Amino acid sequence: MLRNQLVSGLRAIPNVRPVPWLAANIQSRCKSSSADRPSPERTVKNVKKTVSKIKANSPLELRSIPFDYDPYQTAMFMRSYLSRPVPRTPQAHEVEHQRFEKLEGIIKAAPKWTVNAVVWNMLLKQAGASKRYNKMFDLYNDMKKRDIKPTTRTWATLLTYFPKSLEQNAEKVLSRYTLIYDEAQTKIQNKLKGNSDSETEPEDGLQFLADSDTQREVTGSRSVGVMNNEPDAFEDPQIVSTQYIQILTHFGKFDEVLRVLKSMPASGPHAPDAATFAVVLKALLDRAKRFKTTRTSQSLAAELGPRIVMDESGQSCARVIWERLVQGHRGAMQTKGPYRTPLDSQNAVQAIRALTEGTEEDKTFAFELLPELYGLSRPGESAVARADQKDQTNLPTLQLDDRAAETILNLCLGTKKNLDAAHFAKQFLDRPDVLARFRQRQWQLMMAAFANAHDSHTCQRLMEAFGPKNKQPRWSYQTYAYLLKSARWTKDMDRFLDLMEEYVDLPEAYVTNNVRGREPGQHRSFMEERELRKARPARDIPQRVYPTLEVATLMLETAIDGQRLSGMRQALRVSELLKEGALMQAQTRQLVDEEVITHSIERSSGMRSAEDEIKPRNPEKVERRVEFWRRRRYERLEQVLNAVLNTGRMAEPGSTPQEQKKWEQMARLVRAKLSPEARASLRPVAEDLAPPRNNREWKSNVQSARRFAPTSPRREQSERDSSHRQDRPYRSIDRPADDRRSHHNSDRR
Repeated sequence: MLRNQLVSGLRAIPNVRPVPWLAANIQSRCKSSSADRPSPERTVKNVKKTVSKIKANSPLELRSIPFDYDPYQTAMFMRSYLSRPVPRTPQAHEVEHQRFEKLEGIIKAAPKWTVNAVVWNMLLKQAGASKRYNKMFDLYNDMKKRDIKPTTRTWATLLTYFPKSLEQNAEKVLSRYTLIYDEAQTKIQNKLKGNSDSETEPEDGLQFLADSDTQREVTGSRSVGVMNNEPDAFEDPQIVSTQYIQILTHFGKFDEVLRVLKSMPASGPHAPDAATFAVVLKALLDRAKRFKTTRTSQSLAAELGPRIVMDESGQSCARVIWERLVQGHRGAMQTKGPYRTPLDSQNAVQAIRALTEGTEEDKTFAFELLPELYGLSRPGESAVARADQKDQTNLPTLQLDDRAAETILNLCLGTKKNLDAAHFAKQFLDRPDVLARFRQRQWQLMMAAFANAHDSHTCQRLMEAFGPKNKQPRWSYQTYAYLLKSARWTKDMDRFLDLMEEYVDLPEAYVTNNVRGREPGQHRSFMEERELRKARPARDIPQRVYPTLEVATLMLETAIDGQRLSGMRQALRVSELLKEGALMQAQTRQLVDEEVITHSIERSSGMRSAEDEIKPRNPEKVERRVEFWRRRRYERLEQVLNAVLNTGRMAEPGSTPQEQKKWEQMARLVRAKLSPEARASLRPVAEDLAPPRNNREWKSNVQSARRFAPTSPRREQSERDSSHRQDRPYRSIDRPADDRRSHHNSDRR
């Protein structure tokens, strides 16, 4: 009786039909409240409120699509249904499967006027995302049987979610892809030419829209199935070609990629866009990276083919893609419409990187493009002359960013054009907006550009102006190495020692023993220098690094190239003060630090995915690098000692007999270090090469580098275990007394 009154009340409400699902829901609510059943008058009075409440909460409980729904409401129901979270339980996969089967049954049983191509595309996408590939193609065939015209999004969904990583026959997979692509291209060309079959045209308004705004004014966004300003499926017909090209690059079919690109028009809605070129350029760079990181064996060479892909005319693939990119830019500039140029800043950077991986002609061509694209002056050309020169290439002037600056410096340094790299780096210094976005990798390249150009003073000014200060994350060891290399190439030992005193944490004996032979009053004691550093503002105190084997080797090489006896004596005195174990430990820390920073840079630049964790370092590789610098230091140390001894003047002129005795004693100590027995006694062990993790400087630097790379729990546990290891043979690193005491207390904690 109560149910009949509710249904009669629903009939009294305008624009509301008593559908079965609503009556069943009201009946279940009345049965659940049998203990306190409301009166018929109260129920009929509040029936409108009840209906609106059920409608608001019903999308997740629908058993069928109501008759008064349009495609827009059906799509919104699917979106709310699919956005419902699945509990993380062992049965989650089964629950998700049941939800999809239920949704499929609801859509298939829905009235014809409540579904359209957008609804079916959402169902296809969900089937592909859940890896139900056979079901996805069954739904596609069912869609065509229901006279629902497939759209570009339909074919793009099929191409996107088709399994590419399964162990299947590549030719079979590609043949199926090609069939889908050919069918899509045929339909799209018919749409563009206006030759579509009117008998099979759907009645839901999803035909090709020549003018989207006009069409929406006539039919409305709800009738064409557009949700939240989502564009119609046929407004971007090049999406099918983009997905097909991505599949071809996955299987390494670059010849077919070039054929598809050449077959696409230069302008118009079917022309390749920025996303299409981004897919091709990324595939080329990934292929070049595989050649660099993998040792080319016969099987790998047979799999990858030639290192540089050529087309039929003999041009490299990167050069052909660049010409097609410029052609698309000119077509977009000449065509009136909403078509954007594919030559944006990101694609330009990727194209230049792809050209640098090609032939020598491609590298020269890429080098000539840089001034035209970013408005820079050429080497040997002033900025005023560049401003007066007219552009004859019709290329856009792109905005210079950090990625473009990194690409330019990498190109110059990779082709050994050090002076050109310094020329462009000086222009970057005149653009504060570019410098504000520089990170460690870009600053390291800037230091490398000026260091290879033997510009030591500019390197020091960069470190003073932009380098890390006190209590800030330190830059990489390699950046400090470039700073010292700038003085090493100038063959100036005094300049090298000045930079070491400022940016290298030298032992206290360096000052107390008066290594540089300064007069009293010309140098401060170690404690006075420390007090002055404490009194300076924190923003003016530069970060220092511990001396490594590489730094010690660079000092000896600078003394050898300088060919000054006084410089060689100073190098010997400093080498005698630096402990072998401390140098090896700092060198190991540098290698591990570089690995962490390089990984974070690759993640921030997009070369690695966000899910990639830091790869554990190879102990054998670290051991080989440490042994390399150790052997090289011994060779340079022996050269310096022999050069001083051959002159017959070991001590400085005018020295006292006591000082001469000290020099002879130091020569014997250095000679003892060079003996084979001494070298073998300090040979590093792979398992003991890990640096102390409780060092504050190293931890702060690693934490700053890991902002983009979270550490796995297993790695955290291994680091925690290694920090408490007590049997470390090279712990006695030279540091101030208070710092050594804090280091010991942290070990005890």
